[in-house]
Amino acid sequence: MKMESPNHAAVFIDYENILYHLKAEYAQPPQLTDVITGILRNLRSYLSNELKLDVIITKAYADFERQASALGSLYLMGIDTHNVLGTEHKNAADMRLCIDLMEVLYTRQDVQHFVLVAGDRDYIPIVQQLRRQGRSVKAVAFRANLSGDLLQILGEQNLIEADQFIVNADKKELLIHKNAQVGSIGLKIVDKIDLSEIEARTKKKPTSLLADQQNTASTTTAKELPKKSTALQYASAYDTAEVQNMFETTRSITHANTKECLEILVQFAVDRNLREVWLAPFLRHITDVMPMLADYERKELITNMRIYGAIAIEKRPGEVNDFSVILINYNHPNVKACIP
Repeated sequence: MKMESPNHAAVFIDYENILYHLKAEYAQPPQLTDVITGILRNLRSYLSNELKLDVIITKAYADFERQASALGSLYLMGIDTHNVLGTEHKNAADMRLCIDLMEVLYTRQDVQHFVLVAGDRDYIPIVQQLRRQGRSVKAVAFRANLSGDLLQILGEQNLIEADQFIVNADKKELLIHKNAQVGSIGLKIVDKIDLSEIEARTKKKPTSLLADQQNTASTTTAKELPKKSTALQYASAYDTAEVQNMFETTRSITHANTKECLEILVQFAVDRNLREVWLAPFLRHITDVMPMLADYERKELITNMRIYGAIAIEKRPGEVNDFSVILINYNHPNVKACIP
């Protein structure tokens, strides 16, 4: 076993994590090899000059059959490349990266610092293991592509934001490309249901939703509605006085993340023709849609929507365990604004 060194470091790079973020952020730029090379070069200088780390191991993981143009640049920088077969849209480097990192952890006692160039929540177990073994671990990630759960475990002080490493000239070219793409596509207008028609239908006296819920409370299958005019039926069914009394005082939502979460909820319900949304599956859904938030922050959004009167939460008896459902207030102004 080699003696411990206070400044030896190993860097593990999820190359596809960087690639996919830049593609999404800058509207699919055609060539990103030089941009990513510049990011990694500046990162190496930062680790050496600012953090005083002696990087003795650097490994990068990707489907390099698709990214063959990057191999030469990475080789000249002294970065070991590992080819991992994947698909066009799925990052398959996670498992191989974690296996190699664990090998270094248990065979190289001289390496006391680990730098993980990735921001997915898939890396939470490896970060926890490194910390349990008393190693210093830092993550290099783009803030917009960073898992809030990973950041909570890692700590803000151990995050290195990757945006700062993009070469200025490269960033200028990326922004020019993005602006050109957005300008050529223009705004996509989405037709909405005429709300006056909804209001006309809600004036009719519908069957009480609460009575319907009581008759089916023992079932564990979410209620479904016919495919046609789904949003209209929602509005009609939720206009009863009994249901409206379940919601808090209705007021317009001003918090940006809460408003976004409500839009996701309404779309989730309409896409699946659900009259009510089970809470647990929806929380898993927004974990994927809003990965930048930590678990407690996502739960706070549910609480905020209830406080604003956009939703109500009800407990239902199940065959094995009780479960919670979300009832959407389709008379809420923010809900009306996002009905597709």
